[in-house]
Amino acid sequence: MIKCNLAVLLAERGLKIADVFKATKISRTTLTALYYNTSAGIQFDTLDKLSDYLRVEPGDLIKYLDFSFNIIESDYQMPNLFMKIEIEIRNKKIQGESIITVSNDCDESSDKEITISIKYPDDIYNEISKLPQLFVGELETSIVDKVLNMIELHNGSRPNTYLLIVE
Repeated sequence: MIKCNLAVLLAERGLKIADVFKATKISRTTLTALYYNTSAGIQFDTLDKLSDYLRVEPGDLIKYLDFSFNIIESDYQMPNLFMKIEIEIRNKKIQGESIITVSNDCDESSDKEITISIKYPDDIYNEISKLPQLFVGELETSIVDKVLNMIELHNGSRPNTYLLIVE
């Protein structure tokens, strides 16, 4: 998995996308896609400008980790969602069932904030706790998206806001 570390580098320097745009003339669209890791790639001249501006090596901006994950199956039984997750880190596969608890009356209105609590199996938790947040965030975003989709299927509406707790 390859990720762009631009969000971290800007936060460390107290910079915003607008600051980088003004200094480098790289389009805001490109910078935003890199910042949020939605970009399909990066041009060498963009990488060069960002590296020069931030005074970093390209490897500080672009991170690689032999990491992948798959949500194999899930079963929604209010208020719990059981997800079988498989992760692979450096050719080591680990599978386990995570328990996701959803609270704060998500049966009622989509205006209410819900709480999503993820309890990983110990072996998965031990492995992902060693990973940079840049990569763990991708896994947790996928889990939250799956949970919100299941709630929408179950209730007919998707909650607008949520609080994520990882145990």
